[in-house]
Amino acid sequence: MTMRNLQPLKSFNAEVVQKPLSGLLTNLNREVEKSLKQAIEVRDLDAERGWSLLFMILRLATSSYESVCFLLVSAQDDPQDPKSSCGHNSAP
Repeated sequence: MTMRNLQPLKSFNAEVVQKPLSGLLTNLNREVEKSLKQAIEVRDLDAERGWSLLFMILRLATSSYESVCFLLVSAQDDPQDPKSSCGHNSAP
């Protein structure tokens, strides 16, 4: 297709993807944290290492996702409100 024949992009409602993905990240975060705490309580060092690594990777992925959402926020949204970008509240 040449440059002259390109069709305009259709509008896409990103909330269709953002809300379920944000919920998934929140739920995964809670479950992994719960499993990590359980491994610490029973003093299972191998499980603790595995859950710790997974927890850090999940936190990095969540942070990266939130950063991309913030960078892509439209001009109509309030850029000072991090919740307006992707609807995800990060847990401390």
